[in-house]
Amino acid sequence: KWQYEIAKSNVKIAELDLKETKILAPISGYISKRYVKEGNLVEKYQSQKLFHIVKMQVLESTVNLPEQELSKLRLNQPAKLTFTAFPNEQVIAHVERISPVVDSDTGTFSVILKVENPDNKLKAGMFAQVKLVYDVHNNTKLLPKKALISMDNKHTVFTINDNKAQKTIVTLGYEDESFVEIIDGLAIDAQVVTTGQNNLKDQAVIQIIDTI
Repeated sequence: KWQYEIAKSNVKIAELDLKETKILAPISGYISKRYVKEGNLVEKYQSQKLFHIVKMQVLESTVNLPEQELSKLRLNQPAKLTFTAFPNEQVIAHVERISPVVDSDTGTFSVILKVENPDNKLKAGMFAQVKLVYDVHNNTKLLPKKALISMDNKHTVFTINDNKAQKTIVTLGYEDESFVEIIDGLAIDAQVVTTGQNNLKDQAVIQIIDTI
């Protein structure tokens, strides 16, 4: 009887060994790297890399931000990604995870962005320029940044009243590469000098050559 039970156990072990000769991946995806070739000996009970598999439908992007930005981040916050391979396209991502610790060596913390990639257009390992959307102000006043004169943490512009330049202090809000938000100090229909204002004096008589 015991010999019979041992024989049955040996059969089960043999069946398991046979089953494990077929390598199955735990996830579906694409093989991005092969560590073995056909005919190589693979040790069953040793940790050995065989393939590196990537799942392309959803990608993750890691962004390291300075610690002063920590208060501006929240889960599911949108971000805009631009890739060198597709310079005229923007990909929308969302904040998936925010690191609970700040790296004391660099003063930065990691943010993981979730990037949907249903058509597999993006490839793992790509570098992207990331723009995080902190907040959105609708129907706000925007001014070209080149019109600003900034000195000692004060921001001024020259407006035009009766063909005279009037120096006006303004309060700024958000900004991007080209424009700045004006929170206070400037009427919506004000004319603002955008060229040559650094050479102007308050109440100087000016002549408008061109308007934009």
